Amino acid sequence: MVLGALICQMGLGYGYVFGALQDPVRLDLGWTRTEYSTAVAARLPINALALSAVGFLTLRIGARGVLTGACFLGAATFLALGRMNSLWQLYALIPFVGIILGSFGDVAVGHVVTRWVQRGRGTALGLVYVGSNLAGMTLVPLVAWIARRASWRLAFSWVGVGLAAFILPWAAFAVRDPRPGEGAPDAEESEAGAANDLNLARALWTRSFWLLGFNLFATFFYLVSMIDQIVSILADAGMPHSDAAATFGTIVGMGLFGKLAMGPIADRIPAPRAMQLNTALLAFSSLLLFQLPAPGPLWLFVASFGFAYTARDVLYPVIVVHCFGVRYLAEIYGVLMLTLLAGMLGSIAAAASRDYWGSYDAAFALYAALNLLSLLAVWFLRDERRRSA
Repeated sequence: MVLGALICQMGLGYGYVFGALQDPVRLDLGWTRTEYSTAVAARLPINALALSAVGFLTLRIGARGVLTGACFLGAATFLALGRMNSLWQLYALIPFVGIILGSFGDVAVGHVVTRWVQRGRGTALGLVYVGSNLAGMTLVPLVAWIARRASWRLAFSWVGVGLAAFILPWAAFAVRDPRPGEGAPDAEESEAGAANDLNLARALWTRSFWLLGFNLFATFFYLVSMIDQIVSILADAGMPHSDAAATFGTIVGMGLFGKLAMGPIADRIPAPRAMQLNTALLAFSSLLLFQLPAPGPLWLFVASFGFAYTARDVLYPVIVVHCFGVRYLAEIYGVLMLTLLAGMLGSIAAAASRDYWGSYDAAFALYAALNLLSLLAVWFLRDERRRSA
């Protein structure tokens, strides 16, 4: 079941292909960088909304239904992308990409793994969530090679074919919710009504829900802008562009390690302590931004940010279960993921700071303030089921 969820989560990594195919597409069709990038970025708000909808659908039709539907939609969408000729066609197809990525994202696979695994839950989630990294590492060079040897149209088409041929069988035949007596003991208790789990309506009235929402808002505001802007930030500070790009590659590699390492950590210490540790690492990394690209602060930043920005993926299902229980994880986590919209604001803040004041310092100060407030917030998380009982 964990292997099947890992392979399904690889579908989230299909979003990386748009960066790899940017130059071949826009040069062939005569688009500017801004036109292409703006169209592709439009998937982010759709992705956030889709994650929320996926939470509700997963509870009602199961993870298998959501993931199988995403496979069919993904195959059709990428085949259509291989046949586009106009910018309006890209704009028309990008919302479907947002839906696909949301369906393969953290909510559906986190839901099904959490229902199957209790002892070693963090480790299982860490293994599953590396799927998107593995897909990105595999697909980016592959589609670039196909585009170079043949065409970007064939590259998009093969992405669609590969999604249907590779991921669909696992989604349709391997991944499913547990039957009575099969799943994790705490999931069985919640289904039997013995665990006092909180649904979304009750969770909305708790302080932990809003503290988690703020933490996630601050995290996305910071990490999405870093992923989008860190190469430009380092190059603007005087680092050669090739070295800045290599540093970003190291951050991504560190992120793979972060997911695998945080799982066992979350299994050995209480969930709130793991959240405090990870948020502290993010806050520390944001304070280092003012010192970049000095060698010492740079490698401390790579280590702390690279580890923490992906370890968050592992921790959130664990902390949601700690605060509200297993039964309504998908529903609550899906609504919390609406804060992904903050990622667009973070990138805009970085660009605006550079354009209007000639440096990124104002954005850096905002990142640090939000991260420190977020660190304060996670100290007040609690098991809301006990209070409710």
